[in-house]
Amino acid sequence: MVPKQVKTRLVNRDLYSNYWLKASEYKESMIDNLTKNRFNAAAGDAVHCVISAADALLVWLAGKRSASENHGDLVYLLQRHVKSSANINRLKSILQVKSQIEYGERLYPKGKAEEMVKKAERFYDWIAGQLPKY
Repeated sequence: MVPKQVKTRLVNRDLYSNYWLKASEYKESMIDNLTKNRFNAAAGDAVHCVISAADALLVWLAGKRSASENHGDLVYLLQRHVKSSANINRLKSILQVKSQIEYGERLYPKGKAEEMVKKAERFYDWIAGQLPKY
């Protein structure tokens, strides 16, 4: 079986910290938005938090990040470099609702936003444990 080809962009490994800073800012914003009952914004920040965190880890481990418009490709790339099915599943579940959160006609409810934030925080914390301490 031929491995899946995913469009990637080479990135200097030292720049992982830029992606990590983005993830950290989205995490802070996500929590702030949730506490202020801005559930749509909190869920959107959760999506961007995990994407940036995954990018940080991929840049650190492989010197590349996904350049694909399909966020499922980010999951595939991460699976090639780490073994953590629980965290891969968290990433998948968050990315699966990205379009609904960002483009859907319905508002994102409190309970679902809280669930998204919890998953994003767990994913973020896991990534933090994989990256060098700076």
